Amino acid sequence: MWMLPQYLHVNQNTDDDDDDFRYIKIAKEEGVSCRCFVFTTSIEHCRHNERFRQMSGGSHAKINAMVFNKMKSSFSEPNMKEGFSQVINVNFVPFFSLKADSDRYKKFLLEN
Repeated sequence: MWMLPQYLHVNQNTDDDDDDFRYIKIAKEEGVSCRCFVFTTSIEHCRHNERFRQMSGGSHAKINAMVFNKMKSSFSEPNMKEGFSQVINVNFVPFFSLKADSDRYKKFLLEN
């Protein structure tokens, strides 16, 4: 028998539904509820965030348009029928330590 923590976070950034179902199945077998948090950020806002990350430096790999388009085209909205106890939409709200970063982030953002 597995010893599961009281809370378990799975960062699922793939478009593979089989992976999702595997985690849901394990949670159900262990009597653990499985909630799904869905970021409601538009594809345009995601691209803006990626461009901001590029401008800010760091060592992350660039995410090109093909990857964004593939993820968008294969995305299916999660729902309770998949076995989640809750599906919760989360708005993206950026936080900045420096006002200059906040100003730069908002300077070219096309959304409100």
